[in-house]
Amino acid sequence: MLVTATGKKAVGRGKGRFSEDEITSIVFSPILMMNDTRLTWAFWKEVVEGAGKTWPYVWIPESMKIEFWPKMQTLGDRLVEPDLLFSFLGPDELCLNIIVEIKWDSGLSSPDQLVKQWFHKEDVRGECLHFYLTKSAIKGLQSINDSIEYAESVPDCLNVAEWKDKLLALTWGNVHQAASHFSKDSIWAEAILIFLEKQGISSFTGFDWVKSLNCPFNVEESSFFSLTPWFDFDLGLLPEEDNGFFYKNN
Repeated sequence: MLVTATGKKAVGRGKGRFSEDEITSIVFSPILMMNDTRLTWAFWKEVVEGAGKTWPYVWIPESMKIEFWPKMQTLGDRLVEPDLLFSFLGPDELCLNIIVEIKWDSGLSSPDQLVKQWFHKEDVRGECLHFYLTKSAIKGLQSINDSIEYAESVPDCLNVAEWKDKLLALTWGNVHQAASHFSKDSIWAEAILIFLEKQGISSFTGFDWVKSLNCPFNVEESSFFSLTPWFDFDLGLLPEEDNGFFYKNN
């Protein structure tokens, strides 16, 4: 499905429009066929570090399990269904579970959506991380703050302080940046780049591409370029002795 979505003909509701379940399937279902535990682990590590967070795990997983839309029992004997659950198993019974809630154009369905995902009643072995993946970092952080505030108001919620350290706001830009690190060696990562860029999502990946251009200056050295503006926007607001100081040709 991922290869189809990266082609010229858009798949979904109208040109270039996808539901969140389709996005989840398009981007992450190829992992089931690849079954590359180390690549998936390294990918999430890159996503987290690209968001400015620390990946605290130094061990390397030996196997993994992925569940799409798992049903988990949560507060009040209700069922909760996050989009993804990754379970990484390492040596000496080490285990890391990653709960992922994915959003594209929408926000949380309710203020307790993330709360119910974390405080589920299943016996999950090992440590847990909780990722909230959205287009906007600002909206993602706001949703996380609202969720934590809600959790603190619910008497049955335990270890809210621990959840604060495990709950991370990630963006599709972080996913794009992580995929760019593996695109030369992974068809999956390359396809993620193509798909996200067709949806208008990209990330800053440095200036190495400039070196391939025929530039009249040395990109390894600092350069300062300025022109005298054709407009006079300061309108006398600057002191007379300073007028034009910043706009002289060098």
